[in-house]
Amino acid sequence: MKNSFARLLLSLVLLAFILLAAGCSSSSLESTVKSPDAGGGNALGSKDLNDIKGMLGLEVGGHYPDNYGLSRVYGTVTNGSKQNLKSVTLAISFGKRGQGIKVGEVEVKNLPAGEKKSFDIATTVNASNQGEYSINLIGATR
Repeated sequence: MKNSFARLLLSLVLLAFILLAAGCSSSSLESTVKSPDAGGGNALGSKDLNDIKGMLGLEVGGHYPDNYGLSRVYGTVTNGSKQNLKSVTLAISFGKRGQGIKVGEVEVKNLPAGEKKSFDIATTVNASNQGEYSINLIGATR
């Protein structure tokens, strides 16, 4: 009982920290575009990002608890476009689709056209409280 209370408290503290760091904003994940990285990649604009979004295949394999009892979500992303991508950034939100709170993101680097790569996203959500979630493309560079 004491151990589960400590995990719950840690989860709440982490979630509060994330919300404060994000400015308590629940802006749309769908329209966020990443800046070019230091390696000189070209960030895709909104139109290009939406085009790529329609050609990426996301397959969620499942979720599991990490060593702290927090949920991690894993799967694969497939680049179905004809463009090589230097990186794609995926975000996970828990809650009803479109109304969820962003609780984690991951950058998948070097995704050539037609290739598939694995991802594993760490979240701030207690694994025992796993609910509905969605994963969205929030940025890409080529």
